[in-house]
Amino acid sequence: MKSHLPPGMNLFPLLFFLCLSPLALVILFAVLLNTPYQGGEGGGHIVEVPEGASARRVIALLQGEGIIRYSLPARLYLALSMEENRIHSGEYKFEMPVTTARVIRQLLDGKVFLRQVTFPEGARGEEIIATLVEAGIGERQSLREAFRDPGLIRDLGPGAVDLEGFLFPDTYRFSRSAPPEEIFGAMVRRFREVWDRVVQLECVAGEIDPLAAVTMASLIEKETGREEERAIISGVFHNRLRRGMLLQCDPTVIYGLLREGSYTGRLTRADLISSTPYNTYTNRGLPPGPIANPGERSIQAALCPGDSDYIYFVSMNTGRHHFSRTLVEHQAAVRRYQQ
Repeated sequence: MKSHLPPGMNLFPLLFFLCLSPLALVILFAVLLNTPYQGGEGGGHIVEVPEGASARRVIALLQGEGIIRYSLPARLYLALSMEENRIHSGEYKFEMPVTTARVIRQLLDGKVFLRQVTFPEGARGEEIIATLVEAGIGERQSLREAFRDPGLIRDLGPGAVDLEGFLFPDTYRFSRSAPPEEIFGAMVRRFREVWDRVVQLECVAGEIDPLAAVTMASLIEKETGREEERAIISGVFHNRLRRGMLLQCDPTVIYGLLREGSYTGRLTRADLISSTPYNTYTNRGLPPGPIANPGERSIQAALCPGDSDYIYFVSMNTGRHHFSRTLVEHQAAVRRYQQ
């Protein structure tokens, strides 16, 4: 039989090349999948994967954003893995350069980008919500609705009207699409961890009312930021409660006005006789609930008040307070430091 090969070409090398071609394609596929790609600028690149987007659309998005160089290897990888329908929506951050295989794996594992937010001690619920919204986490109205539902703390505070006081101030990381229940659930769990630790302290004695304790802690938190004063101020409030005296705590008045939307930014004499239930100049005892979200040291101070006979204190305008045992002494301190 006459050969139809070009002159000088041996049949064996051609057959050998054809046998190697599938292997060469596999190697090329592996190289394309696992070669880091530096598209655009270096560092982190954030991409939002829409909910319900098809695999083809997601891959086109990634290519358009410069995350992957070629779309075909990514599509083949998904087809071979039979996981095309498992791509999770959400916000992703890719550290460039990155391989196509790692990008696809991140999408399939749902490793979305978590935004970090920090809430300071003494932050109010509305301030926490504002911080979340500013960080691009959640929607204000849905966060407010979840905050007003005290279901997460029903066992701790049966009389609570919302989550105020039980959202522990700390640093957290949430995805952009995290639901309010997940966000506040994490903060309440953190509160419970701290609470369980504090109530085991030797200084804690007697029966504990969590809602009352957290309310007291929130007053302490708003009155001072100095570590050495927390227990002393707690002692003052406890002494006044035992004597049936009004607490006369300015931050409670401000909180009541804030809840009504009538606080002007400066406390006036008229404000001190306002009719809100949080006005401790006109209502005896603790306010109906916390006025902020206290940290661990204030919670501890509320449960372990200082042993003193102080019943008054006034700001010295230095971040510290002057404590008094009598009204005469207190009035003198007010004239000295406030006038």
